Amino acid sequence: IKIVPAEVIFCRPVPATLPRVTPSLPHRSQRTSITYLVPGLLTVGMQIVLADELCKDPSQFRSKCVRVLGKVESIDPRENTAELSTGGVVIDLVMAGSVKVGSLYQFIGTVLPSLSDDDIVVRARLAWSVDGLDVALYKQALHTRRDFLATLT
Repeated sequence: IKIVPAEVIFCRPVPATLPRVTPSLPHRSQRTSITYLVPGLLTVGMQIVLADELCKDPSQFRSKCVRVLGKVESIDPRENTAELSTGGVVIDLVMAGSVKVGSLYQFIGTVLPSLSDDDIVVRARLAWSVDGLDVALYKQALHTRRDFLATLT
C-alpha cells in the first residue's frame, strides 16, 4: 500500500496524527500497487506558483515554501544564484546544485524575506530541468488544480 499526497511535495514534516488507512485488500497474489489519497493532505505543504505570480505580489509568498517554474536567464557563479527570464526572481542555488542557462527548470524552495520589493529571492532546495514541458498546458493544469482545491475548502 502506498499513501500518496496527490502530487504534493512536502517542505515541512508530515503531521504525526495522520489517519490510518486500513482497507480490505484482496489476497497478496491478486494485488497490484494501490494508491490512497489521505484526506487533508492536498492542502498541506507548499504552493505551486509561476514566476510572474511571484513578481506581482511578492509579499504574499514571503517565508513560504513554493514550487516555481521558470527559464534560467543568467547565472552568477560567485553568488551561486540564477535569475529567471521573468525578471525579478533570483534563485539561490546553494543547496540545489547547478543549472544551465536557457533551460526551463522547476525549483522547490523558500521565498526569503528581503528589504526591497524589487528583489524576490527563492532559496532552492531542489532544482530539476523540465525542458520540453508544454508550459501552456502546465498553466492550464495548475489553474484546474487550484479550482479543484478551492472546492474542497
